[in-house]
Amino acid sequence: MNVIPLLSLSQIPLDRSVFIYGSGRGGRLIARALRLTTEVPLAGFVDTHREGSVDGMPVHRISELEAQALSRATLIVASTYFDEILEALRRLPLAFCYDGRPMFPLFHGYDLSLQDGVFIELFELTLDLYRRFAPDRGIPAERRSVHVKCLQVT
Repeated sequence: MNVIPLLSLSQIPLDRSVFIYGSGRGGRLIARALRLTTEVPLAGFVDTHREGSVDGMPVHRISELEAQALSRATLIVASTYFDEILEALRRLPLAFCYDGRPMFPLFHGYDLSLQDGVFIELFELTLDLYRRFAPDRGIPAERRSVHVKCLQVT
C-alpha cells in the first residue's frame, strides 16, 4: 500500500468518499478544514477506540467498512498511532491512503470550539503565514504550496 504524506488539502481527489482514521483532535481539525474549505465528500471517521458519532459525523470501526467500499474511497490517517494503524490497514484494498500528520502543525493552538467563520479565517491566515515565512523557517517547498478553495468570511 502506498501512503502519501498529506501536504495540501488539494491533493485529495474530489471524486471519492473520504474517511479520516482517527477521531481525536487531529482528525477532527482535518475534517473541519475539509468541510469548511473544500468540496471533498467527507464520509466520516474510522476509529479503533470510539464508536457512534463525532462532530455530527459517523464513526466506524475498520471491520464495519466493506473492503469494496474502501477500494473506492480515500483514507486519511490522522493519528499519533500511525504505525499501528498502518499495519492493520495493509491487508485492505485502499486506492488512496494519506498520512495526515504533516497537516498537524497548521492547527497548532486551534481550539475545537471556534465558530466556523473564525476557523476559516484563522486557517487561511495560517496558510498565508506558512507561504510567506517558510523559507526562513526551514519548511520544505512542498509544505508552502498548501491550497484550499477560498471562502468569503463575513
